[in-house]
Amino acid sequence: MTTSTRHNAPVKPTEWTSASETTDRARFVILVVTALIGVVIPVLVALQFNALWWISVATTVVLAVSGLLLTRVPEQRSTGHLLLGAAATANLIDLVFWAGPDNYFGELGFIAQWLPVPLLAQAFLRYPGGVRADERRFFVAAWLWATVPRLLAALTGIVVWVPDEEIGWWSVVKAPAVGEGLLWVEAGLSIGLAAWATALFRRRWIAARGTAKTLIRIMAVAGVLLAWGLVAREAGWCLFVTNHLSRWSWDRIGDVHQLVIIAAVLTVFFTVVRSFSRRGRLAESLVATAGDPVGLEAALRAELNDPTVELFFRVDDGWRSSAGAPAEPPVGPDRDIVGLGDPDGRVVVLASLDPVDRLDPVRRRVALAASGMVLSAASVAIERDAYVEEVAASRTRIAAEAEAQRRKLERMLHDGVQQSLLATTATLSRARLAGRSGDARQVEASIEEARRQLLDALAELRALARGLYPAALAESGLVGGVQSLTDRWQTVNLLVTPPESRYDDVAEDNASLLYFAVAEGLANAHKYGTPPVTVVLRQDTATVTVEVSDAGQGGPVITPGGGLEGLRDRVNGLSGHLELHSPPGGPTHLTVVLPRR
Repeated sequence: MTTSTRHNAPVKPTEWTSASETTDRARFVILVVTALIGVVIPVLVALQFNALWWISVATTVVLAVSGLLLTRVPEQRSTGHLLLGAAATANLIDLVFWAGPDNYFGELGFIAQWLPVPLLAQAFLRYPGGVRADERRFFVAAWLWATVPRLLAALTGIVVWVPDEEIGWWSVVKAPAVGEGLLWVEAGLSIGLAAWATALFRRRWIAARGTAKTLIRIMAVAGVLLAWGLVAREAGWCLFVTNHLSRWSWDRIGDVHQLVIIAAVLTVFFTVVRSFSRRGRLAESLVATAGDPVGLEAALRAELNDPTVELFFRVDDGWRSSAGAPAEPPVGPDRDIVGLGDPDGRVVVLASLDPVDRLDPVRRRVALAASGMVLSAASVAIERDAYVEEVAASRTRIAAEAEAQRRKLERMLHDGVQQSLLATTATLSRARLAGRSGDARQVEASIEEARRQLLDALAELRALARGLYPAALAESGLVGGVQSLTDRWQTVNLLVTPPESRYDDVAEDNASLLYFAVAEGLANAHKYGTPPVTVVLRQDTATVTVEVSDAGQGGPVITPGGGLEGLRDRVNGLSGHLELHSPPGGPTHLTVVLPRR
């Protein structure tokens, strides 16, 4: 799945309503049916009247097939519709073969003769890139040129369109001289329209870049030849009606013009076919990069001819580059950010592309679609490396924390229990000296003081032991220990998945860590969150999970050196998983999963 956006806006696929889908399908069906009719007309002419019309058949078939191929590419669907429309209208002029004094097919063909011109002009200016505002003004002018003069000429009852042919006309007024004058105006305006088109195609030639550079320039040349070929056909008509050119020569000018159109549309046809046919070879080269994110990125750079392509893989709540380093996708108008999804539709990879790649959307879509086959393997490789890196960092932090705790315990023993025991030793020494001197009262007092000092030392040892392993956990098990934590708060609800007896076989280290995870979660919930707070303790055959949730505004993150980072390190050290989900606006969920053993 691929979706694109600019400026790092949220990546969302296009959502079509049922109404828009129905309209699009109806438009497509109408265009296909009319394009088929457009093919049938020159076939009948070629069979009944003139074999040279097989050129028109070839032109129309290429237009229709190219249009059908382009409709398969969402970014080029409108261009496909234009080519189908051109195929549908290209041969309406041939209706004159069935015209006569008693019917009006000739008039219909006369009016529709230039209808394909604005459609082809739009397609040539649109493919493979987009359309600019001044090009839309050109399209309007082209449509007016192709329709207004001939419609008005037909309504005046013109009979000199083709000398010596009598064709029935439906007309409002009988003014054939006016109609003929309108056709001469049309011929003159074609020169200005061709000059305008030349300026637009020249600009496209200059601006062509990227993988579509050659194609854009080919289409620009074809567009210029289309425009001036039209002028040549108009000039040929002018010479023909003034008896300065034979009918055969005029027809050959039209044939050459059609060959130019065939060459241009064949270019579109072959580029689209090539892009789709490259999928197999491209798939092979991408499959060879399975599990190698750097290789996948390099393959996309080569295929799109874009050395700036970058891939960013989602790991937990952040992004990593193809090299596995933490990174953020770029922000700005000079990059296209395309979301690539896994089979479940989640965006797991972001591709940062040069906007110029959009000039060849078929190639871009094929490349990104083919890369989807190996995205999962690349993502797994990134996640694996990130996990190994995190485990190594966690072990380093755990070792450092263990050393710090050892030193702290050593200081506590030295400054607390050791001092009490040294004081007891001194007191007992005094009692021994008093006994040698026969002072019974002093002996009794010293022994009593030594007993009190030993009790103090014992209390200090018990306090240290409670810090190492909670008494409630030792006495009541995991469920009882967690219950003792939640009972301290009136706004906390505890939900335990039965049977409770199954929690007794959880390893002591794991149970202790789950207990401290609940304690850390409750402390954060009451410090930053909002009641009610819910603690869930659940289990399956292999794991035990605790969840602490609150209804606060969210926003907490795992910060270096913080309590949650230390907790995550210990969880990772026991092959567990810690996840903090706290979007802005809340709620906050802290989840810790540990194996039972």
